[in-house]
Amino acid sequence: KEKQYLPSPNKSILITRWKPFIPIIEANDRPSAIIEFVANVFSYKSNDDVQSVEWYLNFANSNLFAYYAGHLLAQDELQVLECVELDGVRQYFTRAINTVASRTVDSDAHTNRLVPTPILISNTERVINLDTKEIYGNGFAHAILAQLRNAFQSNDLPQIVNLIATEASIHGEDCYTDDQISYILTSCYTIFKAAQILAHKTHAMNLHTSRSSDRNSNH
Repeated sequence: KEKQYLPSPNKSILITRWKPFIPIIEANDRPSAIIEFVANVFSYKSNDDVQSVEWYLNFANSNLFAYYAGHLLAQDELQVLECVELDGVRQYFTRAINTVASRTVDSDAHTNRLVPTPILISNTERVINLDTKEIYGNGFAHAILAQLRNAFQSNDLPQIVNLIATEASIHGEDCYTDDQISYILTSCYTIFKAAQILAHKTHAMNLHTSRSSDRNSNH
């Protein structure tokens, strides 16, 4: 049965892009962040705690959502398929003047080195749950119609999600250079601080991360 999606009324999406923060290590008595390793996939389910904000990591392309209409299925494309409002976000990036840029990586004006510029998207609606086991990557281009229909499941009610879009710094297996380690630490710190700033009116912040770019990996 076909369903038509209309965004919920009186709702807005907040899009912010962040310059790198310089990590500062302070000695204080404040409680440290709680890190919990959970062997499952992103469910995007709310914990029903009105005093906390859930953030989910998306390993994005350096040009956010630029290839969502292509033949491959990676995290950028998956996010747009499940949160169809993000199609409009991409159009906003490409057509609006004097607005936030779509780059999750940029060049430092002083050093000309690449630096992370993560984009945080708040309050978008996830309306589809896509099973990617058989259609991830190149499998999406070769999938038959029956496979795609079996993979798509419509959510009864939209899930409100907050996304952190950042490009993974390196790929493959090798030793890390000093520059790569610095980039990774700066990226992680910037992501955490940005989410913390946006959640400043709440008492807690939950940040969901993943060990790889595949949404089906552990996190």
